[in-house]
Amino acid sequence: MKKYILLLFILLNCNLSAGELFNDTLPIAGKVYYNWYFGSGATFDETRHANPSRLISSTGMSFITPDKEPIYLDSSNLFGGECMSTISDRYGNYLLHSNGDELQGKNYNIIDSRFGIHSSQTEGIVFIPLRDDKILMFQPLFTNNAISRKYNPPLNLEDTTGLVYSIFTYDLENDTLIYDIYKKQLDENFHSEAIQVTYSALTNNYILIGPDSKGIIKAFEFDLDGNYLRKNSQEFFELYENTNGREIKINQMSDKIVVNSSEGFFKLPSDSVAIFHESKLYVTDFNAVTLKFSNYKEIELKEYGIGDIEFSTNSNYIYILGYEDRENINSKEALLRYNTRTELIETIFNLHPPSNKDYDKKDPPKLGISFMSSLRIAPNNKIYICRSLANHISSIENPNSELNPNYSLDPLYYGLNKGKPVYADRDLPQFISASFAPVYVRSEIILCDGEKLELFAKTQLPDTSATYNWTGPKNYKSNEQFPSIKNIQLDQA
Repeated sequence: MKKYILLLFILLNCNLSAGELFNDTLPIAGKVYYNWYFGSGATFDETRHANPSRLISSTGMSFITPDKEPIYLDSSNLFGGECMSTISDRYGNYLLHSNGDELQGKNYNIIDSRFGIHSSQTEGIVFIPLRDDKILMFQPLFTNNAISRKYNPPLNLEDTTGLVYSIFTYDLENDTLIYDIYKKQLDENFHSEAIQVTYSALTNNYILIGPDSKGIIKAFEFDLDGNYLRKNSQEFFELYENTNGREIKINQMSDKIVVNSSEGFFKLPSDSVAIFHESKLYVTDFNAVTLKFSNYKEIELKEYGIGDIEFSTNSNYIYILGYEDRENINSKEALLRYNTRTELIETIFNLHPPSNKDYDKKDPPKLGISFMSSLRIAPNNKIYICRSLANHISSIENPNSELNPNYSLDPLYYGLNKGKPVYADRDLPQFISASFAPVYVRSEIILCDGEKLELFAKTQLPDTSATYNWTGPKNYKSNEQFPSIKNIQLDQA
């Protein structure tokens, strides 16, 4: 029986109603995550010129442009790290930024120097808008009594780790936070740096997902008012206890997740002694209604370590930052992608890290750049790549494309921050990527003659606020959200 790829050219009209940020049907609507501050270093402090690796403040970029192509932001005073999150109002006016340690306000001053525990958590903090102008913040804590006692009131977590959350209102006039809930422990036994939060149109709720070091994956559900509803814990793949370098990503439609496990010598629960394990990806489907995970897949990467991972917007691909030897600057880096349909891995490129181009400025610092460190989907549906010690950001211009994903080394240069050249580093900020996907249509489906075609469309606002208008070959029309065509034929492709 012959197989055909059916490319359905359709028109989907979604009339989405929206109001003010934090006070609407869906708080993540608008430009809440269009401003990004990031990097563990940016401008050079001239008093530290003898040691150019010592950098201060973070860099940033904004997607509030007519074509959503990013422009450079230069106003941040907050030192960056591996644990970043930025939030704006729905019109794109910058509000808050945290590096997991301190909190910077709308005037770029530090309004809380003890906002978090520390800035070295790879996926460790995220701001989420709520109704009534409130903000929900999640953070896993790695602490001890000495650090805990610095807080007022003390956190009193003893010598343990845990997942906590806060809910607060940002008083714009006085530039302060007013807490409803302050670092409340959500799960004392959550042993992981990696968390991701998504929004599900099926339940109209937020869901936090993370893998702990005991091989358990957990999901926590909150409503749009910040009320904690329920959780689910399931045994996941065998994960070793050291969570360093572990990442997790959720696709935009909140029905698939991927977790990575770094290469190295360690002891899994099934091992009698520590042995060498290759880098792995763990991919699973997620049901937002039941909070359950299913259809686990384990993918081993024998030639590369894993730096970060990210879904394409159509979920057909998982992009992977790979490296041969992260401790050796002379080794090669690679951009790979895993095809979720064919389950094959292909290499986009495998090269030595490039060199920085000099600024048009007298005596700029001379730095080589290190490996790619972070991947993030953006409002323009491109994927951006942060590089350690780079003066630019890289991108995947067409991540949904099967033939030409189009990697670009330097679509944006950082420029200057307070008159000093910028060299960013480390991770891009955390946010809910579902906010960039108000409408998602599955339009590429592989079927055989005579099979049933099931069309698929979702919105990130509740489904009652959208209308659907499907058109296709042979004058096909439908106003249903999930229409189907029985006995599909070639002339309907």
